[in-house]
Amino acid sequence: MSVKREVLGFVLPFLVAISLISINVAFAQQRFKFSLFISAAPNPVGVNQDVVITIWTSMPPPTAAGAGGDRWKNIIVTITKPDGTTETKGPLTSDAVGGVWLQYSPTQVGIYYIQASFQGQWVNTTTYKRWYEPVTSRKLQLTVQQDRVEAWPDLPLPASYWTEPINAELRNWYQVASNWLMPAYNFLGRPFDSGSAFSPYAKAPDSPHVVWTRELTFGGIVGGEFGYGVNYYTGMSYEMKFTPPVIISGRLYYNIHPATGGLGVVCVDLRTGEEIWRNNTMPRIVFGQIYDYESPNQHGAMAYLWSIVGTTWYMIDAFTGYQVAVLENAATTVSAFSTNVIFGPHGEVLVYILNSQNRWLAMWNSSAVPAFLGGATGSAAWQWRPWGKKADWRTGIQWNVSIAKPPELPGTISFYRTDGNVVVVTATFTTEPWPTIEFAGISVKPETRGKLLWVRNCTDLGVSPTSLWWPYPNEGVFAVSVKDTKNWHVYDINTGQKLFETEPVENDWGMYDYFGVIAYGKLYTSGYSGSVHCYDIKTGKHLWDFSCGSAGLETPYGSWPFYGGITVADGKIYISNGEHSPGTPMWRGESLYCIDAETGQLIWKLSGWFIGNSLAVADGYLIGYNGYDNRIYCIGKGLTKTTLDVKNDVVPLGSSILIKGTVLDESPAVKGKPCVADEDMAAWMDYLVMQKPMPQNVKGVTVELYAIAEDGTAISIGTATTNPLNGGIFSLLWTPPREGKYIITAVFPGSKSYWDSYASTAIGVTAAPPEAPTPATPEQVSEEVKPLQSRLDTLQTIQTVLIVIVAILLLLVAYDIYINRKLLKQAAK
Repeated sequence: MSVKREVLGFVLPFLVAISLISINVAFAQQRFKFSLFISAAPNPVGVNQDVVITIWTSMPPPTAAGAGGDRWKNIIVTITKPDGTTETKGPLTSDAVGGVWLQYSPTQVGIYYIQASFQGQWVNTTTYKRWYEPVTSRKLQLTVQQDRVEAWPDLPLPASYWTEPINAELRNWYQVASNWLMPAYNFLGRPFDSGSAFSPYAKAPDSPHVVWTRELTFGGIVGGEFGYGVNYYTGMSYEMKFTPPVIISGRLYYNIHPATGGLGVVCVDLRTGEEIWRNNTMPRIVFGQIYDYESPNQHGAMAYLWSIVGTTWYMIDAFTGYQVAVLENAATTVSAFSTNVIFGPHGEVLVYILNSQNRWLAMWNSSAVPAFLGGATGSAAWQWRPWGKKADWRTGIQWNVSIAKPPELPGTISFYRTDGNVVVVTATFTTEPWPTIEFAGISVKPETRGKLLWVRNCTDLGVSPTSLWWPYPNEGVFAVSVKDTKNWHVYDINTGQKLFETEPVENDWGMYDYFGVIAYGKLYTSGYSGSVHCYDIKTGKHLWDFSCGSAGLETPYGSWPFYGGITVADGKIYISNGEHSPGTPMWRGESLYCIDAETGQLIWKLSGWFIGNSLAVADGYLIGYNGYDNRIYCIGKGLTKTTLDVKNDVVPLGSSILIKGTVLDESPAVKGKPCVADEDMAAWMDYLVMQKPMPQNVKGVTVELYAIAEDGTAISIGTATTNPLNGGIFSLLWTPPREGKYIITAVFPGSKSYWDSYASTAIGVTAAPPEAPTPATPEQVSEEVKPLQSRLDTLQTIQTVLIVIVAILLLLVAYDIYINRKLLKQAAK
């Protein structure tokens, strides 16, 4: 299928251009000849790898006009293999512009030769008779090699925060993007009390992190003279304030006024909650649509919103909010609770119409409304053109068939559910002591449309019809809840055979465990028992139970009842506590739960009286309406901001630096607040969003620190943990190993609650200063002084000797002077 779309997307626009050549010239000749062209891609190609062979003519069939007129026939393709053997394909018939294609897988390495031939053809009209002569294309050489030609590689899925639109080249990103078009995802009916839904494609949040909130009306406590606990009206259950909702390509749509009436629709950004547009005069929307239209002239999807007022349908452009078309005189009444509206394989809206009295079943198809096409004939019949159209809704009825008469299906029949292949109806007629109930399956497949496949008498249920609820059929089965026995009966939708019935719920409030959903090969059920039960859809084996625990004195049920249905996506169950019409004061302790769909283990829970049928999932975000404050909540990963700072950014080698920063939540609901660990998220959201006391033991998030040296060497510095109670700060001391410049980067890798972020800065490390002399130790001083002391001792000895000698000499000189003076005195006498 994908190869076909590629070929049509590339070749046909070129061929359509050829068709613009006028074919209305009155030729004098009765014989004509055109050229035949051929191509193969890829070329070269790998052995046993598909190649697309395309053949086209220089002249379109002269009477071809869009879907009508003649086509070139008897086109033969001859393929000569490397071993000399030949293979033929055909005869083939062209399209309206003279083109044809086929896939071929060569099995030999070497050179193939491919040639197309047109065998000739008469084209006769009321005004002429023409013979178009045989013609042969050139021999196309196809090189087949051993190695396969590699396909264009897909880019990785996003690991960081992303937004829409997604570039069309990123084909595999379909795995992360999703939409929510009808209240029950792809079914319209979603009752306020039991409406469950399963989205098999959406990513869903693993954490109770609140991204944004948006007020719908006054909510929470009134205060003052109204006294203790009196709260504003929630709208439950008959005036729901948040409907449907619809999510298309990252945009959330909802009605301004409650379900009882009023005009106005709002469109906001799914990721930020910011208003994109508001139309105060638009009738309330009931559902959205993405229609994938494929024709030789157009390829691609278009998004709409649908408003329904009585028997008039309004088609609205989802991007702008402008009215596209109007359909009047609808043959059946459709509301947000209707179970007979689903999507077809290309996103077309299908409405099943059951006439109980006259016993016929019909189907309306939005893509079958003739006025929505450019025209009825020619190229216009290949153009989707609903803009500005006004038409009769009934012109889109695609088929109408009679269904069985009594005794096969006695009583009054009612439409309940369909899986797109079989319509399940119920028939009831009164007997004593209970009405007799029958189920019947009617085929809506093209080859057996209207055939009564089976009738099953369900008197074994022993209850009135009002005691029966069941989810939408899935995986070839449908299930019925039975009040009196507090259990479920599961049937094969194709045969009506009863497969099993579940064991009764022990808690007597399980009488009201009447909503469920079929997904992942399991039946999930829940209700006023305050528990979720899981059964194998093939065997009925009871796999697990989940309970929200005891409510103590808060509710009369012993627990907190679950209410409003189950929402399943991404391997997770989302379910909320609630009640039919909450009194005031509202019970405390109501919560939204996320449960592992495989094991029944709790993943997270968040405080709030969330309305079950208000939940919708797309792009990894969960949308819901909280009755405690009458606000819309968006739950999912938050955008983050990491900061980094180094005060002393130039230090000498050997010095340490203090690296510090923060990791902050940039989500609109909690912008600028510190990020916390996943396990503490519920308590953190209670504090930041729901005005509850600050928790005192929340943990922070881990930051990875790296340095890049000038030569490109990466150095892991280590990790640090933020402190949410002190502004989300992290810090770490680090000593750079050598001189030079470094880029310091702090990386928050993200978590279940947050997207990743990082920050960088630069530092410099200079040469170390000259080293100061090192003081000697006493021992070193002692050893160094010993030789000096010895020399000093010697000098002191010599000095002493010299002093003695000098003293002796002085004494001698003095004595000599004394003697001489004495002798002189004697001589004088």
